[in-house]
Amino acid sequence: MFKKNESALKIKGSYEWLLMRVTALIICAYLLYLLIFLSKGGITYEDWYSFFSLSITKIFTSFSIFAIVLHAWIGMWQVITDYIQSVLLQVIIQLLWFIVLIMLLFWVIFLMWNV
Repeated sequence: MFKKNESALKIKGSYEWLLMRVTALIICAYLLYLLIFLSKGGITYEDWYSFFSLSITKIFTSFSIFAIVLHAWIGMWQVITDYIQSVLLQVIIQLLWFIVLIMLLFWVIFLMWNV
């Protein structure tokens, strides 16, 4: 069972705080990367396909989705443990959230590496 005052990843709270900031920077860098691509204008399907066929884009997207999942897990864990008092309900919601995040991670990676 979960105890109060534990951390989302079972590491020190200060490391989670730092991890949240680092993952936020990775997400911002990825958005900037996408915005630079989109700033060309007049993008066709072939442009999208060739952009997401680049190895650097695949790696950066995979790395970014992992950062998003990690960021979302820590953030939601904090919200769930702060605002939901029932431990059973916390466990159920965390389990559902974990399943959603894992499915998202594998779905995006599957899509990225099959382009």
